[in-house]
Amino acid sequence: MQGKRISLQISSGFFLMLSASLLILPLRLVTGWLIAASVHELAHILVLKDHVIVMKILPLGAKIETMPITLKQELIAALAGPFASLLLITLYRVFPSVAICGLVQFLYNMIPVYPMDGGRALRCIIIRLCGISQANNIMRLMRVLILLLLLSFSCYATVFFKTALPALLNIILIIRSANGKIPCKYRVRGVQ
Repeated sequence: MQGKRISLQISSGFFLMLSASLLILPLRLVTGWLIAASVHELAHILVLKDHVIVMKILPLGAKIETMPITLKQELIAALAGPFASLLLITLYRVFPSVAICGLVQFLYNMIPVYPMDGGRALRCIIIRLCGISQANNIMRLMRVLILLLLLSFSCYATVFFKTALPALLNIILIIRSANGKIPCKYRVRGVQ
């Protein structure tokens, strides 16, 4: 039996971001990041199996479009990527840059802000407990609290360490990814 083919779309912005990364970071770190990101996304795809329609590689991550899936499938798929990234720590002695990038990717993806993996997993649990509208409200509140926490950290880093760039970049990424909307996965297609 032949498996279903998944459409892969790679944004030109991804190549621009990759080129910029190669200019400012060592090759071993960029390679480690690419390997860790590939393992992370592959874990999502393996869990979702025949439900995946399109995988889009974007400058700041990947987006997987799926057919409608259940809350349980979404929860498992949301956690599969970060935990695959976490398993890369076992490669520390052989491939330290892959292990470090996997750990950073795990920590970043588990931030409980929708549509990041941690936020998606938390949303699935809240939907099961309280319903979809209450879950959406809680996730909006979580996003505001996380953004306030990151903003506070960036102010602290500016005063005491004379740099706020990492925290400010995280704030921008979270605002861009969340942008206030929580799409409904249970209509025509879902988005990972």
